[in-house]
Amino acid sequence: MGLIEPLLNIRKLLNHRKSIIKTFEKEKIDFFIGVDSPDFNIPIHKALKKEGSIKTIQLVSPSVWSWRQGRLKLIKKYIDLTLCLFKFEHDFYQDHKVGSFLLGHGLSGTVNLESGEYSWGGAAKTSFWINPTHNLIVICYTQLFSQPSEYAQEFKAAVDGAIIDSDSN
Repeated sequence: MGLIEPLLNIRKLLNHRKSIIKTFEKEKIDFFIGVDSPDFNIPIHKALKKEGSIKTIQLVSPSVWSWRQGRLKLIKKYIDLTLCLFKFEHDFYQDHKVGSFLLGHGLSGTVNLESGEYSWGGAAKTSFWINPTHNLIVICYTQLFSQPSEYAQEFKAAVDGAIIDSDSN
């Protein structure tokens, strides 16, 4: 969605959020499952938790493990369970005594990884991987929708080669 589109539609988005909260409270719905978009969903989790009887679940963990860790307090207070796509996210929540469940990601592991690395695929054959050992976050942005792509594998091999070269110097 980007940055500009939500700003141009902020009033509409805020009204939509209020409508969701009112519907859940009025209809006595048992569970709210927020999907991604933590800046939109956390206020909903907070409002519904104050109501008392609604269980709140967040699918796709906010990236509190990398930045804005202050949100962890909000998650612990207002979200009953976070469904994590990656083991390192689940481990992070467990280390901080926050309710989580490792759901997994169907595209995880599409790039050959060394121990300690995490990988996932995105739209248009874009690939991402994280290597905490080498303080490395990689985005291989290819913009290919229909044709097969080996670019991510080739790019990974090039990055690994550069790491090996720099380690040997």
